[in-house]
Parts: sequence; C-alpha cells; structure tokens
Amino acid sequence: MLDPMPPRTALAVILLVLAVGLVAGCSAPASSPTDAGGLDARAYMLPDLSCAEGLLSGGVSCLPRFARCSGRDEVPAPSGGCMRVGVEQCDVDGHPGLRAPASPTCKRIGVLRCVTAAGGPGLRGPDDDASVCRAVGAPLPCTPGWRVGSSGWCEPTTQPAPSSCARGEMAAVGDNVCRPLGSCGSGTWGELASSAATIFVDAAFGGTERGSVSAPFRTISAALRAAARLPASNAGTAHVVVAAGRYDEALVIDRPLRLEGRCAAQVELVAPAGANGIEVNARDVELRGLTIRADRRGVDVRPRAQVVLERIVVERCGASALRVGRGASAALRASLLDDNFSFGVEVRGGTATVESSEIRNTRPSPGDLQEGFGIAARPSNDGAPASVTLRDSIVAASHGAGIRLVDAELLVERSMVHHTRPRSSSKLPSSERGAGFGVFATSTTKVTRLTLRDSTVFASYGAGIYAPDAVIELERVVVARTHPRAHDQQDGIGIAAHRVAGTSSLTVRDVIVDHSYHLGVHVAGTLDAQRLLVRNTNAQASNNRRGYALLVETLEAFPTISRATLRDSTLQANARGLFSSGSLVLASRLLVEDTREGPQPTRTGGMGVLATAAAKRASDEHELTLDDCLLRRNNGGLIAHGARVRVARSEVVDSFGGNGVASGSSDMVSAELTLVDSMVARAAAGAVDWRGTASIERCVVRDSGGAAAQAGDEVIGFGVVIALHPDRQGNCCPEQIKPSLRLRESLISNHQMVGVGAFGATVEIERSVVRAIRASDPRGFAFGVYAFPQAAGARQLAPEVTLRDSVVSGSFGGGVLAAGARATITRCEIVDTRGAAEAVGLQVVRIGALAGELSLDDSVVANTAGVGVLLQASRGTLTRSTVRDTRASADGELGDGVVVDGQWFSVEGKPLDEPRPAWLDVDRAQIERSARVGVVFAGQGGALHRSVLRDGQLPVYVFDRAQPDVGADNVFVDNQDDRVAFGPQLPLPAPITLPPPPPSN
Repeated sequence: MLDPMPPRTALAVILLVLAVGLVAGCSAPASSPTDAGGLDARAYMLPDLSCAEGLLSGGVSCLPRFARCSGRDEVPAPSGGCMRVGVEQCDVDGHPGLRAPASPTCKRIGVLRCVTAAGGPGLRGPDDDASVCRAVGAPLPCTPGWRVGSSGWCEPTTQPAPSSCARGEMAAVGDNVCRPLGSCGSGTWGELASSAATIFVDAAFGGTERGSVSAPFRTISAALRAAARLPASNAGTAHVVVAAGRYDEALVIDRPLRLEGRCAAQVELVAPAGANGIEVNARDVELRGLTIRADRRGVDVRPRAQVVLERIVVERCGASALRVGRGASAALRASLLDDNFSFGVEVRGGTATVESSEIRNTRPSPGDLQEGFGIAARPSNDGAPASVTLRDSIVAASHGAGIRLVDAELLVERSMVHHTRPRSSSKLPSSERGAGFGVFATSTTKVTRLTLRDSTVFASYGAGIYAPDAVIELERVVVARTHPRAHDQQDGIGIAAHRVAGTSSLTVRDVIVDHSYHLGVHVAGTLDAQRLLVRNTNAQASNNRRGYALLVETLEAFPTISRATLRDSTLQANARGLFSSGSLVLASRLLVEDTREGPQPTRTGGMGVLATAAAKRASDEHELTLDDCLLRRNNGGLIAHGARVRVARSEVVDSFGGNGVASGSSDMVSAELTLVDSMVARAAAGAVDWRGTASIERCVVRDSGGAAAQAGDEVIGFGVVIALHPDRQGNCCPEQIKPSLRLRESLISNHQMVGVGAFGATVEIERSVVRAIRASDPRGFAFGVYAFPQAAGARQLAPEVTLRDSVVSGSFGGGVLAAGARATITRCEIVDTRGAAEAVGLQVVRIGALAGELSLDDSVVANTAGVGVLLQASRGTLTRSTVRDTRASADGELGDGVVVDGQWFSVEGKPLDEPRPAWLDVDRAQIERSARVGVVFAGQGGALHRSVLRDGQLPVYVFDRAQPDVGADNVFVDNQDDRVAFGPQLPLPAPITLPPPPPSN
C-alpha cells in the first residue's frame, strides 16, 4: 500500500489560531505597506509588468486565456476556442461504430451475426450495408434431423444426433432428406447400360456361365478373369455389370475397367475372413453401385493405381473403408462409408477426393483401440506426399478425430465435420491426443496445409480444429460447440494453430467460433484474421481458468515472436477476451464486448484485452496496438503487464468491476501505455499505469467509480493513475524503471476520488482539463490532481507534477495536492474547489523527510471554499498569479487566499518539538475577494512584493514565529482593515483524527 493521505492537522491548527487571532489581532506596525505613502492604492497595475504572449493582464498578475467550453467532451484549444477530444459511439444500420473529432463520419467496427436469405448463419462486416449478409458455414438447408438453432446455424434437434438416416441411406450437405445411393431401376440390370465390352454377373443365375446378358457369370471374380481375355481393342473399355444379390468374394482388379452393380442397396460384396474387399492395382478403374463389407479394408487402392468410386457403400470393415497407397489416387462420389473401424478414408502417400459423400461412425480399431478417424492422410514410408479434398460432404460421429493429417494437405469445401466422439477405452493413456477432435493435423518433416471454405466443424471434443505446426486457411467457416475432453474435462478449444516443433500460421476470413471451452482461438505463430467472430467461450470446465476468445502467445522454446493482425472482428460474451502473451498484436476495428467472469471469478476474469511483454521485438513495435476499436461492457477493459500498448481512436467503456485501461511493468520490463484520440469511461478506475510510462493525448477519461466499482477493488474512482508500486511481496523496483505520465489536450472528468494521481512518479499535464472530481462519501475528500511519494525498498521516491495551460475545476475537497512533491504550475486555472466542510484549491505539503516544492506562475486559483493556496512545511514561489474568490468554509473558519504554514504534527498526528519550516515568495500576485485573509504567514516566512491584496477582511496575517518580508511595493485596498495583522503566540490544540487514505493499488 502507498503511504496514507497527508494530514489536515496543521491546516486545522492554522484555522483555530486564525479564528482567535482575527478577534484579538494586533495592529500593523508603522512600517506596514499601507503607511508607505506615495503609492496610489487603487492604481494597482504596476508599470513594469509585462505578460507573455497568450496571457491576459489581470492587474499585477497575468491570466491564462481559456475559452469557456461547455461541450461534453471539449477542452480549450491552444489557438483559442474549444476543440473536441476523444471519440464517441455511433450506430449505422444496427452496426456499432465510432466517430472521432477529426473524422465526423461514423466508422463502423467489428463484425455482426446476421441471417442470410436462406435462413442460415452469416456475417456482416463494417463495409457492408444492411442488405448484405455473407453466408458462413456449410450450405443450407440443414441435413435430416437438424434445424437452424438459436445460434443461427444448423444443429440437431436432439443431442447427439450424428445421422438420422437408415443404413444404406445418406445425408448430404444442403439437403434435408435422407436419400438412397442411386436408383435401383427395374429388371435384372436396372438402369445399367451395356456395350460390346460389357460382362454380366448375376449370382442367381443357374445355367452355363458365359458372361452374356442371357448367360451371366455367377461371381464377379469370374467376370474379372473374363475381362482379362478381352481382345486388345476392348481391353481399355472392359465393363462388368452386376445384378442384385450377395457376392461372397474378394476382388483384385489389375487392369482398367468399370465395375457397376445395379445399386448399392441390392448388390453386396462380402469378403472372406481376413481379406480385403477390393484391391485395385490398375489405373482407370471405376466402381459403382456396390455395398462392400470386409474384415480388413473395404477398397485398397494400391500404389500408383487410380480409381473412381460412385454410389458406393462401404460398411463394417475391420481396418479402413478406403485406403489409398503411395502415388495412387481415388475419387469418392455420392457414396457412404459407414460403421467402419480405424479409418473411413486412409491416404498413405496418395491423393483422395471425396465429393457429395458421407463418412460416419468410424470407430477405433478392434485390436489396439487406436485411430477412429473419418479421414486420415500422411506420406508413405518413403515420403511420397498425401493430399485430401473434401467437397459437399459430411464426416460424422468419428471416434477419435473427424479428419487426421500428418505432413499432408487438406482442402475442405462446403462440408461438415460434426459430432466427433472421444475414445472411451480405459486402455488409452490420458495424454492421448486427437480423442474427439474435429480436424487434427500435425507436421513432422513437411508442413501440413489445411484449407477450409464454406464449412462447419460442430460438436467436437478437445478441439474443433487442432493443427500445430501447420498452415491453415479458413474462409466462411463455423466452428461451434467444442466440448472439453471427456476423460479430464480440459481443453475444448475451437481452433488451435500453434508451434510444437516448426512453423504455424492461421489465415481467417469470415469465421465464427462459438461455444468453446478453455480457448476460442489459440495461435502461437502468425494470425491474419478478418471478419472473425468469437462468442461464448467458457472458462476451463475443470478449473475455471482461461476462457479466452483469442490467445496469441509466443512459446519459450521458439525465438520467433508470434504476430497477429485482426481486422473487422468481434469477441463477444466470452469468459475472457483477447490475450496477447509475449506477442505482437495489431487490431483494427475490433469489437470486444460483454466479457464476463466464469462461475468462480478470478482476479483477471472478465478482462476484455490482456497483453504481456514480448522477450524480443523491434524498437518501434508494440505488443498490442488497437486502432478504431471498441471495448464495452467488459468486467475489465484492457490490462498490460510489461508491455508496450498503443490505443488510438478507440473507446473503452462500461468496464464494470475493473479498470478501463491498466498497464504495469513486470520484473525488469517497463510498461509503456499510449492513448491517442480515445475515450475511457465508466470503470472502477479509468487509466492506471504501475511502474511504467504513459502518454495520453486528445483523450477523454471520465466517470470512474460509482456503480462501476466492484467491492474488493483496490483502486476505485481514479481517473488516471501513474505509480511506482511494489508487488504484493513488497518488492520494488529496478532503478531504471521510472514511471511517468504525459497528459496532453485531454479531458479527465467526473471521477469519484482522484482525477490524475501520481505516486512516486513524474506527471506532465499540458493543455488539459481535469474537472468534476467528486468524493465517494459526501463528507470525504477528492482531488483533481494528487501526487504522493512512494517507498521503493529503502528509497522514498518523490513525485513531480507539471501543469501547463490546463484547467482543474470542480473538485470536491482539493484541486491540486502535491505531497512531498515538486509542483510546477504555469498558465493554469484551479477553480471551483468545494467541500462538505473545507477545501483547498492548491496544496503543497511535506511528507516525512520529503518537503514539497511549488512554482506557480501566470495562473489563477479561484472560487475555493476554504483555502486557495496552502504551502505546508515546504518551499515555493507564486509569481504573476491571481488567487480570488476564496469563500468561507462550511464552519466559517476558513476563507484565506494563501496560507504559508509550518508543520506542527507528524504524519501520524503526533506533535512535533519544532515546526517544520515553510517558505513562499509571492511576487506580482493579485489576491482578491478572500472571505477572511489574503495571505497568512504561519511558517518560517517568505516574501510578498509588488502584489495587490483587496476585498478581504485582512490583507496579511502573521503569527507565531513567522518572519516574512512584506515589501512596501504592495497594494492593500478595500479590505475591512488594510493593515498587516500580527497574531499572538497561542497554545496548540490536541491532535485531530486524520481522514482515511484513498486506496492505492
């Protein structure tokens, strides 16, 4: 904790002494300025006074020239008049936006969910008009048994429902009816065409077999042998047609031919035990209209072979439904792979294209309970590449992973991967990966590449898309309802693209990630995202950790910093928003809203944006850059640890229960916070920087504390705070970390405790307005600008405060308080300071061994209900300035323009043996309309020269041991008594109870 608030004890002593002294005060000596003669007391414009350019002459003082700005977010402009600062929210066609003073048009931000004309999910970006809704996810209509749910995309009507189709029927993307695989037609051969090269097969035929239409072979194998005997002129066009029936045989196709069954519902090929259904050892092979069952593989496409499969059912195979070997290729069209073990489609160094097909219920292998992948691809043992293309297809209810890739390439278009199930066997180790992942891809010797377009990954376990060391491109994709892993309730990541041993990159266009656990999108590599919507990411189910919509992190094992670019994106209703961990993130037109804590809130729960320092970076790079962004209705707005953060043309509002913007140094890394043309409003505290540097320019920070403050927060009601602060163990801080704040052309308004606070830090305020700082307790105190020392180990660090061309107005208790600080105030106004009992416009006090220093030039302190300027056990100068309209305090014991006071009590309220000295040199001041005394000298002394004191009870009051130099060149006029009054030495009162200090960390 920081040291307590400076005591008001010495000020109370002055009040009591003055109250007695004014009644029993002595007359001025003969040498008082009023008896000097020769000076026209009413001509108090001294002839040698000249004010600098931009200042107004105010009698003997120089007055700053400020326009009276009445607009909500206006401050006086340097060239005169008023200028708007910050940004404001706006709305166009239901799309949130921001409007900046320099750009009055509403710039829309984020991406909105919308409903397409077909009734399905879509996104509307900020550049789209209200009639545009870009379709996202698999095409409509929904598959059988599904409907468009409350989230906007297709979901099963009852969970889980991977397929409502009967055996032999297939669901198709964009079709809501289960359909058989082709027409069976009528007659023996149905709708099969024939030619001179056609060989016929009918298991029910009982006569002599010749392979003709009237004397067909009874087995397909016999037909294949006959095809081998065809004349050379017909060898490439061999055509085998098969009538309805069951064929108990295994086939080997070693030459080009076309094998067609009447239809898959009526033609069954059942391989003998231990055999594959069909081995293809040739190119230009076509298989159609069959149902294939086998103990091992259904269709095995051997190296360098090539096959087309259409209207095929492969089911209940013990190894894989379709295997594609080295250099081979297979095209699967309008087919169903159902209830197979290990793999639906297995590609080893070959190429597979799956179109308009369904692969469902792929289960782990019967022997070792591994795999269970709907589609799997990897290179052959000698490194031949593997690739898969999936179009207009469904991969459903795989037990392990929907799609599993190693060093392979995948293209998915207009498809669905849904309801991937975890393996449930107790034989698997708990660390087994891929258990329930929708798409699972890794790289070892070659970079795996994934491209998904117009597709949906729904209801996975562990991760929807999990692709370490891969290159991923996603366009118009939905990843939804990703559950935690079944065996330990961890993970549940929507999209994971991170390094394990190589390079990782993720490109996103028009993507929705909804209802994940743990992480919505996880990147450790590079991310390029445009129109990304991440919603409803829940905290980790097992321990309530994380829950980030987007995590971009740099892993310790890799020297390359992760980088992310987000444009026109939205993070909405997540447990936590964006987390950049040691990475570089650039976000433009990003909307982060409605971030909330999980069921067991933690300190960082509900944070909209969080950034930590990167270990290596270019000198001009920021860990986090937000341009044209809106963070609203989050539990906390933005927090940075040891990071460089830049926020421009952005708004952070309604950070209920947390800080709007908070930055802090960690270990040896100094935080840097830059806010430009931005708004921070309605938070427990506005902008807080611990042990770092902050620059705030053309910003509005307002409305902190009040309803936005959550019980238990340690900084409540501060507008802007900069501090050198120890950690929770009391350790602080490397000497090279020197916290500083530069505040320019900004408005700090309507806070509940402090407008601008500096704890052991340096603050420079220029051309800014600090106004309407209120106390949380009607009887308490608040401060426009508050500076206080900070202990750093054995060091006691004094703050420094510089105000130039600025206004501090409407504070409740204190306008500017500099405790143990150096305060330099030039061309400023400190006005309208009020309090329940008393108030001080400008107060510079000593704290322990640290005396304050004041330099007040060309400024105005006006309309204070108590004391205009109080210098307590400190030194200072007041030059060419005006102190006016110091009103009486509520109890009538105050009303003094300037008070110079020695410190009579310690910080703890104990009487001191000797008062601490105070000294103030006043030159060319105009002190007028004080309710009681113009200048009170109650400390060691000081000087008063070439000044005008008028319209008070007394111009100068000197008591106790003070010995000020009050020159004959002053003018005292229109006071009730225009003489210097000397009060007797009076006994000191008992110590007074101090007010509680404000919270500090």
